[in-house]
Amino acid sequence: MNRRFRWAELQIKRLEKSKTEEAFQKALDSIPVTLEDTYRDTLERIPPDDREAARTILIWLSFSVVPLNLKTIADVVSFRFPEDVVTTCTTSLVTVSISDDTVRLAHFSVKEFLVRNEAEGHWYQFSAISGHDLIANRTIDCLLDTTEILNKTTAMRQPLLIYAAKYWDRHLAEVGESYTNYTGLQEKVDCLFTERDIYFNWIRLVDFDFDLVWDKSFEELQSPLYSALRRGLKPTVELLLAKGANPMGSELHGWSNALLEAARGGHLEILELLLHKV
Repeated sequence: MNRRFRWAELQIKRLEKSKTEEAFQKALDSIPVTLEDTYRDTLERIPPDDREAARTILIWLSFSVVPLNLKTIADVVSFRFPEDVVTTCTTSLVTVSISDDTVRLAHFSVKEFLVRNEAEGHWYQFSAISGHDLIANRTIDCLLDTTEILNKTTAMRQPLLIYAAKYWDRHLAEVGESYTNYTGLQEKVDCLFTERDIYFNWIRLVDFDFDLVWDKSFEELQSPLYSALRRGLKPTVELLLAKGANPMGSELHGWSNALLEAARGGHLEILELLLHKV
């Protein structure tokens, strides 16, 4: 669907909402000239109390790594009822698949309108970095809240937590190391690798679908150092080495040798750190 057809579709929807001839004529006289004007009008009609939630929903739908269902998005903004995601953002901006409850932006032009340089934006607009930063913070916070040991049954009821475990690092990579250090996000990342129970929960959630992972002990899983260097997290690797992490891995798992993995993954700066440690 091109932009012109999209504009026409939205105007038809707008006119269909008119319950009286007077309302119809008023809507007809005030039709936005462009698609961008239509989106702007739709967003400005969102009540002030709903705007923070609406903006957060639109950010997640713009930058999520995989499509998300209504329940997951509702959990992001703490909505009691998943259908409120659509009523808050309206069908002009979001759409839901009948087959699997997946919620998406209604058209590619919605994201084009929303994503702007921060200095140019209105309340509903955002930059790619600020969007990924918001998601990275939210997903890492979800994981840091899991201070009690999880089991698979408990995890299955928390789709947002599963998304967080699988994809927080992808959003972190989009934010960039310098920005991460400036905003304090790095401290949260470090906690994820240094708090034993939290790390234990996270690393099992990554392989959520495999039953065997839920029966493994902490020592049988990838070490924090190995997991950090695989993701190219140099500051976290430095912290773990300072805390005494062994670059050579354990005798129990030869595959967890951090030196070999750093070389294999091309993380040269991290490899240099490990070699100095050895």
